[in-house]
Amino acid sequence: MHAVSDSLDQNLPDDTPARPEPGERELVLHRKGHRYTFRYRRGEEREVLDALSAMAENPDHDIGWYDAAVLSHGVGVSLREIFQELVKH
Repeated sequence: MHAVSDSLDQNLPDDTPARPEPGERELVLHRKGHRYTFRYRRGEEREVLDALSAMAENPDHDIGWYDAAVLSHGVGVSLREIFQELVKH
């Protein structure tokens, strides 16, 4: 999983591709002039949820519990899509 925070007026760090790579999922949150980007692959959902929880618990972090819940919903949507693919086969 890649978690990136940058100012909305700046580019992503040099080692982060501008777009997700094939097979990557992406969650984006805009908060207080920053863009938080979480990129992960299938199977890394637990790691994403743990990272969101850790950020929400940290009072020094801009991401709160509401933000974590919204982003977690995005992970849930992704898992539902995976489940639906499995059921088809």
